[in-house]
Amino acid sequence: MTRIRSRLAALPLLLALCAGARAADTVTDAPTSPAAELAAAEAAVEAARQRQALWTTAVSALREARAALARGDHAAAVTWSRRVGELAELGLRQRQDADNRTDRH
Repeated sequence: MTRIRSRLAALPLLLALCAGARAADTVTDAPTSPAAELAAAEAAVEAARQRQALWTTAVSALREARAALARGDHAAAVTWSRRVGELAELGLRQRQDADNRTDRH
């Protein structure tokens, strides 16, 4: 019985730690400004363009992000903007891999 009480006594501490960890997750997952997300997406596209690594799907997604922001659909604008960043990053990685392969031969 005392073993159960000692475990129950630790329960509030455990719950507080879990709540604190969840609060920290919430801070990192906090929504950002759709305009800021779009600006980051545009910068990612420009970086990929400069390296000749820009995928057409990234350009299409950027158009979607701009359109979503223009019509006031902030959630879609953020989603599309993040997708643009992912696609631009993949294009850059592909370019880097291709450069690495040519350097070896």
